[in-house]
Amino acid sequence: MMLRSITSIPVISQLRKDIMMRKYADRTALKELTLAKTYQCSRAALRNAFFKLEKEGLITVGTNGTRYVSSLTEDDIFNLYDLRRYIELTAVKQHFSRKKKDLSGVLDSVNEIVNSQGKSLDEIIDIDSRFHRNVIGLSGNKAIDQAWDNISDVIQAVFHLNMTSSELYEIEFLDHFTERHLALFNALMTDEGDCIAKYQKHIEDAMNTSLKAIKK
Repeated sequence: MMLRSITSIPVISQLRKDIMMRKYADRTALKELTLAKTYQCSRAALRNAFFKLEKEGLITVGTNGTRYVSSLTEDDIFNLYDLRRYIELTAVKQHFSRKKKDLSGVLDSVNEIVNSQGKSLDEIIDIDSRFHRNVIGLSGNKAIDQAWDNISDVIQAVFHLNMTSSELYEIEFLDHFTERHLALFNALMTDEGDCIAKYQKHIEDAMNTSLKAIKK
């Protein structure tokens, strides 16, 4: 007997990934009954997934109520990373402005990174996501935290697209994963201007890789 998921979280994750990986062409109509069978989930769970992905801009709704795939464009990538740049750099600036600084959360992520050898690609992506989420948390700003949480799933999916679209990029990223994130961590304890520059370059590099990935 095939078990059907009644929760939307696994469906959201897989459908988001499938849209990002171009399993469904842009403007493909999403049929609820067919997809419920494909993802082995309840129709209620699928509707929740649709609602979440509509908010992320990966699904649009036509005038007749039909839902369609909305593939990311170059402009979408620019806008996403522009927002990421604002959120992450604001968090870093606010970190430096705080009298009491607590780097323990970021340090926990660094320890995960240092011990990440042998982890799967999905595990590495999760570790990377936690590192940047903990950097955002340094701001002590709930609005910045919420803004990041609103885009983090899409950023993570784009990152997965980057890693799987180019074997050379994946190898290069994994080879320098620890080194780059240690540099970002250490920058948080140095000069604010130098730190901002390092995070700016990190984000720009990620954006340029994403732009290449969506063209494949």
